[in-house]
Amino acid sequence: MLIQRRITFYLQESALITFSNKLPPIRIMIAGNDPLRDESYRFTLRLLNNGVDVTCKEYINFPHGFISFNLPIAGISECKEAINQAIIYFREFIYNEKPQAEPEPQRFDESHQTEERLFDEDELRQRSTRNS
Repeated sequence: MLIQRRITFYLQESALITFSNKLPPIRIMIAGNDPLRDESYRFTLRLLNNGVDVTCKEYINFPHGFISFNLPIAGISECKEAINQAIIYFREFIYNEKPQAEPEPQRFDESHQTEERLFDEDELRQRSTRNS
């Protein structure tokens, strides 16, 4: 059980409490079944409200850490897609490359269907108030 002193210390480090308006562009990838999902929505909305260039993409049916499910032989194709998306984000920042249209996800069969979503500001606002 956490004592109040430890809880207060932890809360002071939250990105939702401390904030700087001088942030670089931010790209957020959310797993739909992540316990931190709702906090990610709120953080993204706060960035948008403060004029930060932010993109939020959710991988609907996956848990926290799902990118590590990309195994060489039996990996899940959506994990590879998320890794490729992260590479696109890194290239955008490192080489100042403008992102091109995202390729259509490749699926091996219907059992691996999942959704990927980009959120606009109104949808983020709605999700953050609903999940609070």
